[in-house]
Amino acid sequence: MGAPVGAPISDETSLSAWLGQNPDALGEGATFVVGLAGVLRLAPRRSEHLACAGANEVLAAGFSGTTHAYTKGITL
Repeated sequence: MGAPVGAPISDETSLSAWLGQNPDALGEGATFVVGLAGVLRLAPRRSEHLACAGANEVLAAGFSGTTHAYTKGITL
């Protein structure tokens, strides 16, 4: 099993940092996985879920959309 490519998101600060590095996500969304330990990981929208998870098992996977308002009041 490989190292996850997706960035772990645990709070508003980590989400804001990830969005700063991936500004296209504000318009097109992101790929996400939730690992077995409950860690949310985000990767650019065109990323494969398998790569985002580092080929590890997950509890959930999908695509998320964001809006500017959402990033101002996130609750994780």
